[in-house]
Amino acid sequence: PQQKKDDPQPPQPLYLDEVPSAKLLSTCQLDLGMGGGLLFECPGHYRDCTSQWHSAFQKFPGVTGAFCFGRVSVSAPEGSAALVAIARAYVRNSGHCPWPASTTLRLVAGHGWGFHELEVGSLGPGQDAELVLDLNCSQGHGLRSGWILEDGNDRPFGPLLVLEVEGHA
Repeated sequence: PQQKKDDPQPPQPLYLDEVPSAKLLSTCQLDLGMGGGLLFECPGHYRDCTSQWHSAFQKFPGVTGAFCFGRVSVSAPEGSAALVAIARAYVRNSGHCPWPASTTLRLVAGHGWGFHELEVGSLGPGQDAELVLDLNCSQGHGLRSGWILEDGNDRPFGPLLVLEVEGHA
């Protein structure tokens, strides 16, 4: 049947103000195979680190926690040839709306190790994505770095992904 002009319109979803949502499904141990034997993983740092970062994101309701990929020890002088570590995280759109096409994984804390952002794009509710961080641990120095999903409107969401890097010979 045709709808008359007087008939009420069915309610439309209000996605414009809804902060996207993401759930961390899993991560993989760091892949240090391209580090030329000069990168080592420090035991005990692959963990949930929400309590350490909680005060930094308590004003951001879309941020669900923090997870540390691990701590990498570099045994080469700063500025050595590329010492690449690969970190992987698997996330799910756990919300009721699709992520905006402008969704990006963005560096928000620390040194980026050559990885500052990754265009993720739109992801429908219930869909999964693999986030691959290609990190050059020979660039610069520092201890902790953090990346988070951002919706293109400066609204962070999902888990904060953290990497710790220590030492240069």
